[in-house]
Amino acid sequence: GGGGAVPGSVSGEVARSDGSRTSVPEVALVEGACVPKVVDAAVPLRGSRGVTQQPAEAAVAKSAPPSIASEVADPAKAPKHELQLKADKLSAASLECTSITPYLYVCGAKIAADFSALKSSGITHILNASGVNLPNYHSSTGSFTYLKLNLLDHRSQDISWFFLRAVSFIHSCRSSRGVCAVHCTQGVSRSAALAIAYLMVVEGMTYREGFDHVKGRRKVANPNVGFICNLLELER
Repeated sequence: GGGGAVPGSVSGEVARSDGSRTSVPEVALVEGACVPKVVDAAVPLRGSRGVTQQPAEAAVAKSAPPSIASEVADPAKAPKHELQLKADKLSAASLECTSITPYLYVCGAKIAADFSALKSSGITHILNASGVNLPNYHSSTGSFTYLKLNLLDHRSQDISWFFLRAVSFIHSCRSSRGVCAVHCTQGVSRSAALAIAYLMVVEGMTYREGFDHVKGRRKVANPNVGFICNLLELER
């Protein structure tokens, strides 16, 4: 399971692009998903003066399965040909709206800005996890229901504060037989982390299962080390 569900659920409303509101169905949550948590000082989830993030990276690399631990390696140490290969993969992925499940897609800015590409994938809802980087490109058309999260792609960003809203929005879309596209700038870190969180909370996957599921479909998916810490906390 995804860390053990506890009694309790959430519900609420989501604002549509036309100003109307729609109710969010009740969603069972996992303990610690959306509330402040006391964590071991060796794994700081928030950056602050005088606090190094190195212990967090070491803790993740030590505790995570091998396939996941490799994702937190220092990219600056990679050979040039590996960096070029990564750039090529990112370029190719930027043109893809990747199906994670029949109701959940992950993409980057290029697809988010492409009205035809979104429509051809059957997208009805868009979760914009790019923070201030990107606008809700098609909000004026009324064609999609939007949720925008002011989320930074930085290891000091505690993404767990956004799990509740993201999970509720995606589940509302799913319950209405819609299809939700979660996007950030590249469709690599923020959007992948939120997709994994949904699979953990609603589908009962472990972090490893959620990561492998998303990574297996979108090869460039790679949540940053801070997000990995938050997702591992979600599993507990």
